[in-house]
Amino acid sequence: MKNILLLLLFPFLSFGQGWVQTYESGIGNSVKETSDGGFIIAGNLGFFDGSVSSILIKVDSNGGEEWSNIEEGQSSDDPCCWTQSYRSQSVIETNSGYISTTNSSWSGFDSWGGGSYVRQVDFLGENGWVAYSPSGYEPWPGGGNSYTSHSILTTNNDCVSVGSYATMLEAQWPLVSFVFLQNINPNNGLINWSQTYENLGGEMVAQTIDGGYIIAGAGLIKTDAAGNEEWSNNDISAKAIKQTNDGGFVVSNNENITKFDLNWNIEWEKDWNNIFNIPINQLNGHTSSNNIIITDDNNYVTTGTINNNGQYIYLICFDSDGSVDWMQTFGGFNLSGIGNDVQKTIDGGYVITGSLNDSICLIKTDSEGNINTTSIIETPSINKTLITTVDILGRETNNNEGLQLHIYNDGTVEKKYLIK
Repeated sequence: MKNILLLLLFPFLSFGQGWVQTYESGIGNSVKETSDGGFIIAGNLGFFDGSVSSILIKVDSNGGEEWSNIEEGQSSDDPCCWTQSYRSQSVIETNSGYISTTNSSWSGFDSWGGGSYVRQVDFLGENGWVAYSPSGYEPWPGGGNSYTSHSILTTNNDCVSVGSYATMLEAQWPLVSFVFLQNINPNNGLINWSQTYENLGGEMVAQTIDGGYIIAGAGLIKTDAAGNEEWSNNDISAKAIKQTNDGGFVVSNNENITKFDLNWNIEWEKDWNNIFNIPINQLNGHTSSNNIIITDDNNYVTTGTINNNGQYIYLICFDSDGSVDWMQTFGGFNLSGIGNDVQKTIDGGYVITGSLNDSICLIKTDSEGNINTTSIIETPSINKTLITTVDILGRETNNNEGLQLHIYNDGTVEKKYLIK
């Protein structure tokens, strides 16, 4: 086995506990702090031909990019033919590397379809195993079916992924929809068990105090530790859900955030339009993010997007009775923002991913959402020019897949792993 040492240099600036970094044109969907003190981002890259590529970006503790892994979308030159796209929705770290959920979709002149899978890359961003979604019903010819994987979490020894499956069984709408839950061995990608439920969609899965799971989406589904359904509730929709320390739940969607007790009685409910003092028609599909953080003092922190004289990312903290403890906003005016995910960091602060001016962003704050600077730092440098692309042996290459090193005129080197 060869041991290859890569020296990668990246320009960066740091501002104590707070900073903002932007990356490639696209959007970040999920972020996790990594065991080396850096961060891993899962997101999408958009292109003018209509295709979308998935991307994983590994950065250091200051947001400087170390490597990226891209699954490239494709588009036909013929406007009536197919387009292939990939979207990376969620990411976690395990002992074997990083594991993400990915959605693939294609569309053509008279048909469409999509698939989803969970894939692993090692700590250098090179590809490992792939676990595919469960098989479903055969679609109506000329119609299509679609899998989407949304959320993934780690348990004691395994990882659990949730997603949705929709198919057209006859030559008419509506689609028939299901939710699936998979338990996967993180070391080899083998599926330990898989369950399917009749429901309109699964956006997020969270582990509950009893060792089971709760799935949030168009409704709620509660399961035991083996994924067997215990109950469901189609009256409560959610993009994010967490069980609270008192046995209740906190639920967020694009209209409000609500705290329930353990019997599902509402303790408090806060509407986003009232919190931000904006008309309800200015709420959008990104108002709520995909995550809620429960702090050590039983406060609730979440992020999302609001439109109010510009499009802002917000970071907000509610105390245990639903009062706003503090709130910060980023973007707006000439810097349009979308907030998709927030995580608590080991230093007591928070990290957000989404987009700023259509570029993937990472926002690092202190414990009250401050970034201590008004500067937006783009990494890599926006003025640099690509000099050459080489393979791992230093040979120039025009190959558009596999491991590559991109060398720029400012002395920086980017490690890329491209997938066709």
